[in-house]
Amino acid sequence: MGKFSQGFKIPRYFGDFGGDYSERDTVVPMNNTQAKDFEALLASDEFAAKYDEVLKIVKPEDIAIKTYRTADERNVYIAPSLAKYYMLAGYLTVALFHKRKKAVMGTYSKDMIRAFARSAKALGLAPKACLSRALCADKELVAELKSIGTEVDDFSCLKMLDAPYAYINFDEGMGFEVIPAEANYGIYPRAAMSGILASLYGRALKEKLAGTKIDTIAIAITTGTEAVGVMREFADMDVKMATVERRVCKEFHTEDAGCFTLVTRTDDYHIADTSINPEVCYWWRCCKVYRLGADRVYPVKTDEYQNAPFGELGKRALKLVTEALDPKDILLVEER
Repeated sequence: MGKFSQGFKIPRYFGDFGGDYSERDTVVPMNNTQAKDFEALLASDEFAAKYDEVLKIVKPEDIAIKTYRTADERNVYIAPSLAKYYMLAGYLTVALFHKRKKAVMGTYSKDMIRAFARSAKALGLAPKACLSRALCADKELVAELKSIGTEVDDFSCLKMLDAPYAYINFDEGMGFEVIPAEANYGIYPRAAMSGILASLYGRALKEKLAGTKIDTIAIAITTGTEAVGVMREFADMDVKMATVERRVCKEFHTEDAGCFTLVTRTDDYHIADTSINPEVCYWWRCCKVYRLGADRVYPVKTDEYQNAPFGELGKRALKLVTEALDPKDILLVEER
């Protein structure tokens, strides 16, 4: 049996949040065909075997779980932020089955673009990288990518909007396999596909934690990629699930590169408007997942976690989920 059962279907809509191309529904019949092809591929034994090979190239190390005991005797299991890498391995595997010769990714993340370029090259694909403005200014990174044979677009985000993920869609018609770096954008069925491939991390994490008592999952999010990756696989367990955001100053619904979803801007002025994975938004709406932190207008005191083995966002997430849900055994993930 493949990674997913034969009865598996890609969701077309997430409640009021689409995932389809909200403005041009005439493309949906064509994209439904793409979704069916993808469903069949995921269910195949061949995909499962090749995916495992590709994952070892993308992220060869095992999932390392850290533990932390709070002063008030709560057990915290800290999992690494790996859903994006499992998603990357999935899309690269799809590219191989599509017999693509080229692959393209656009991202703000230095770590992701490095992993993409290195892995694509190792798999015999010609990589192209569309860099954000900040990454365009990193001359060492640009030189590093070019040194391994990566075609680098270090001008689009300088001349136009700083949206590297948006420009890569134009390359699809030129024979490139489009590799999303996050599960929060793209014409249907892209956002749904991304969430499904990210959930392969949740599946591996669930196996890693087999036998470990967990009553609450807390994920500090930006785009929600890590949340959809982990929570999809834990939804059938008797656990509470919560996402924790920075304080949100504004939010609105819009279409981002073909995906109709919720967009937020936080109190961190370094971060521009951020689209949220539409499936996570749907979970908030139907009360499957608690949404914490977005409306917290006063500071969150985390001094008690000063020596904890995770960052400030993780400490804030732990504090807020403790206040709201009073958990005893917590799985914590910081989205990076």
